[in-house]
Amino acid sequence: MILERIPLWPDRDDVAVTAYITPPDPDWPFPADPCPGIVVCPGGAYLNLSPREGAPMALEACVRGYQAFVLEYTVASRAPAGTDLRYPAQLIDLARAITVIREHSARWHLDPDKLALMGFSAGGHLCASYAVHWHEPWLAQRAGAAPEQLRPAAVVLGYPIADYVLQQSGAQPPMMVESAKALFGTAQPDRSQLEALSPCLHVTEHTPPVFLVHAANDSLVPAGNSLHMASALSEAGIAYELHIFQEGDHGFASGQPMDRSWEAQRNRACAAWLPMAFTWLLKQFDPALREPGLPPAEEFFQRKQQQSC
Repeated sequence: MILERIPLWPDRDDVAVTAYITPPDPDWPFPADPCPGIVVCPGGAYLNLSPREGAPMALEACVRGYQAFVLEYTVASRAPAGTDLRYPAQLIDLARAITVIREHSARWHLDPDKLALMGFSAGGHLCASYAVHWHEPWLAQRAGAAPEQLRPAAVVLGYPIADYVLQQSGAQPPMMVESAKALFGTAQPDRSQLEALSPCLHVTEHTPPVFLVHAANDSLVPAGNSLHMASALSEAGIAYELHIFQEGDHGFASGQPMDRSWEAQRNRACAAWLPMAFTWLLKQFDPALREPGLPPAEEFFQRKQQQSC
């Protein structure tokens, strides 16, 4: 495996993309060349970057035949003093990362048309925001790219903040207060600010297919975030898949416990989401693998009625 870290802006070392590349072996038929790719955006409340949602998730993708990339985007704890932390700084970071990745696609044995995003918590908000805004000309201009270079093939969202109106509707724990300060520039954003940063309110026909996973007992980001996003995708006719696990709380990542994770029997039930997500991604990349639909229910009952006559 080749690891390569590339800073994305000339005056910043805190914003970078790390590539986890498995080059093809001429003496062995695996991996395929070129490979699909996935960009991983860890969570961390826009204050830091969760280590267990970065490299470990990239490696999960690598063993499944992906070229993987972990984005270090603008967060409060890592940015130089005086940096404007407010959105859309992080969205521009992600757009720039995708531009750089596609520029290196030949060298990294990557199929640029099969590049997906995977984000968790705040990183899930970032990926969801990108999914609904990637086509807007201002973003391509800021990233130094043509709009079509920014198109994601699919998006996987783990316990994302998709509805800031919902997220900010109750009492906020101290971490989320600090997160709001970083992202909005204020601890008390108004309704228009909350709506502007709520991806579920901006789904259009340009939004790519989305896979959502959440825990019903999430104590930090209510599962309603994913439910509202799924509802918006359904209304817009965008392909999606949604899994709400009864337990898992927030930040379950791969579903393995943080300690003694090698003991597979201690994995939580929500660990089932990861193979589900990669099965779903495969079907987005290869439509021939999608499951055939059943005949419409109306047609079925018509046939039953004819048989009874």
